[in-house]
Amino acid sequence: MTHAELEEISGLSTNNKQAHWFRAEFRINVVRSSEGRVVMTWTLFESLLARRAGFALSAATPPPERPKLRPVSTDRPRHAQNHE
Repeated sequence: MTHAELEEISGLSTNNKQAHWFRAEFRINVVRSSEGRVVMTWTLFESLLARRAGFALSAATPPPERPKLRPVSTDRPRHAQNHE
């Protein structure tokens, strides 16, 4: 992404403020060039948006383990109903 694109997305013009914006919005520390500019690709940005929206999991975060399914047992006694 160009500096102009980063400025348009974040609404901020300085490198430090853009880096702080990414930390506040996506909870990440961005890669920065030797001049201090934020280094971001469109693919990474789109994946951050998807993750925030709940559509994707990062490769480092395994999906939560689902509980094992158990067959329904028909052998269980039903609750006795007293109509006395």
